Formats: sequence, structure tokens, C-alpha cells
Amino acid sequence: MHADRAFTITTDSFDIYQKQTLIEKWDTLDRLKSSMSEDDYYRHFSMAVERMIEQGCNSSRVIC
Repeated sequence: MHADRAFTITTDSFDIYQKQTLIEKWDTLDRLKSSMSEDDYYRHFSMAVERMIEQGCNSSRVIC
């Protein structure tokens, strides 16, 4: 799971992501993440973990 990317793609941005190169996607994601507040980032991360638990996930891996 890439928790830092959780909930960054919306129905509005999906078309844009499909047409971008990998490097362009990284740049877009970097811009999006830099505009998020710490609370936004925490909320997205938490929602991702909660969703995993709801779907039966009982372990995950963190790479620092």
C-alpha cells in the first residue's frame, strides 16, 4: 500500500492520470501532496488503513 497516495485520485482526475507518463504522475502527485495540510495527509492515511481493516487485512509492511 502507498498510504501517502491514498485517496489522491478522484473521478475528476482519473482521466488526467491515465494520459500522463509515469514522471508526470509523480510530479502531479508531488504538487498535490505539497498542497495538503498535515491534517489532510493524516486523514487520508487513516482512511486507507481503516479501509484495509474493513476488507480483512490483518498485516501490512512499512518501508522507511
